[in-house]
Amino acid sequence: MIIRGVVHNVIGDAPFIGANIIAMDCYKNCHGCHNQHLKEREKIETNWQEVIDEVKSNPFNQGIILGGLEWTYFPDWMTELVNGALQNNLEVMIYTYMEEEEFSEKFPNLTSLPIYIKFGEYDSSKETNNNFHYGVKLATSNQYIKKFG
Repeated sequence: MIIRGVVHNVIGDAPFIGANIIAMDCYKNCHGCHNQHLKEREKIETNWQEVIDEVKSNPFNQGIILGGLEWTYFPDWMTELVNGALQNNLEVMIYTYMEEEEFSEKFPNLTSLPIYIKFGEYDSSKETNNNFHYGVKLATSNQYIKKFG
């Protein structure tokens, strides 16, 4: 597995304090992307157990946040991290540009698990300051969070 880093004690991106695990890349090229700079970070070769161990080494982390870049381009790694987190009693939040139907079709094994998923592509024409789900402020009105499982 290759990641671009782990950011600890993230508040506001999930309904828990978590570690943001940055994916290796994103190929979506959304107009106005807020995360382009993450592609410049050094690539780190690791495995799911090392990542989960690092997350758990920080006592403030209650879970993992798979965001920043797009994890759905790396489905095996995403699934390993989700399962590893749940096995270690950590909460899980996945950020994706996908709509719920597409995500559910591609990853039915994940939507049966007790995790949060943020759906919807960033669309600068739909920016808003009042779209909150599970206490998380979302950037555009077409985005929402759903709890599964």
